[in-house]
Amino acid sequence: MLRLFCLAGLVVLIALNASAQSAKELAKAQELLKTGNELLQQGDASQAVAKFNEVAVLLPTSPVAYINRGLAFAALGKYVEALADADKALSLVQPDRYAARFSSLANQVRARVYQDQQDYELAIKFYSKAIDIDSSNPVFYISRGVVFLILKQHDKAINDFSKTIELNPKLTQPYVNRAVAYRALKNCDAAIRDTMEAIRLSPSDIAPYLNRANCYLDLKKYDEAIEDLTYAISIEPKADLFYNRARAHSDRGDFATSISDNTEAINRDPKHEKAYYNRGISYQRTKQYGLAIADLRKALSFNEDSPSRRYNLAIVLYEARQYSEAIKEATILISNFPEWRAPVALRSNAYGLIGESMKMKADAIRADKLDATWKPKEEGFFILNLTYFSTKEEDL
Repeated sequence: MLRLFCLAGLVVLIALNASAQSAKELAKAQELLKTGNELLQQGDASQAVAKFNEVAVLLPTSPVAYINRGLAFAALGKYVEALADADKALSLVQPDRYAARFSSLANQVRARVYQDQQDYELAIKFYSKAIDIDSSNPVFYISRGVVFLILKQHDKAINDFSKTIELNPKLTQPYVNRAVAYRALKNCDAAIRDTMEAIRLSPSDIAPYLNRANCYLDLKKYDEAIEDLTYAISIEPKADLFYNRARAHSDRGDFATSISDNTEAINRDPKHEKAYYNRGISYQRTKQYGLAIADLRKALSFNEDSPSRRYNLAIVLYEARQYSEAIKEATILISNFPEWRAPVALRSNAYGLIGESMKMKADAIRADKLDATWKPKEEGFFILNLTYFSTKEEDL
């Protein structure tokens, strides 16, 4: 599971240089900025906007209110307003000692908007522009690193997270993010080192435990993965954590415990499609076919286009001797993926078991002509094996 952490919501709280305002006005503006910052960090962006509106009234010629409000608008998904505030802030920048800081932060607002809109090229452009103006701000590097990570440009992401750490080694997030990038490059040793440093810096943060658990799963160190996930659950019993621990249990063959953890994940989040899917596979492994079929159908309902979910449902229907239903699912797959051999072979076997010998032979001939190594492109692709090829009902 990918977990990304970014400081893009950090707002501006700086010494204000506005000689035209009275000391009382400046003090009030600073207090409003502080309150707005706290509200934004708490997730109340609407109230934060209201506070920054008051700052704009008190300091109409300062960029500070517009930069802060732009980030709040971005958090609300009001991207037109956020970009307008960034432009306004830039128009108010004066050639003084704060010019670089204000200009870079206004470009951060622009980058944040484009990142949220998944226009990653523009997001990188404006994060890079912010860095060119002020290379001392770690927020710009970690934010750009997150975009590189989303784009799977892992080496660039690692460079940005490393620069963030160089600028502020006390931050937990760059270690967590860099661990994700290292794991994607299959460098689990480096990833685990980063998660351990993140845990040292912030022992109560569940993110590094989850990331380290994923590395342990990659290394087939299931006991260590379960230990990390159990600790994370003790801090914050979230559905995703139960699901990930269920994966660890199923990977080591403890399907009963995996079913229990997936059930807990579903109880906490009834729309947790991966928990239904994983539980369905565990039911299949324990030959509880009726329950497996129900869960796999539920998982498929969340993503009808998933080839692996539909194929695994077809396999379980086949194992449950619901051959006609297995044929229906296999036929959909064959229509969508005519180059894929697996559903053709499955349908051939199912036809044989219901006495449709001509159709069985036609599919068998077709399957023999297809590349056995071809498979659909799907993240996390996994299919069950069709382990029995008998065409005689009594052999099953």
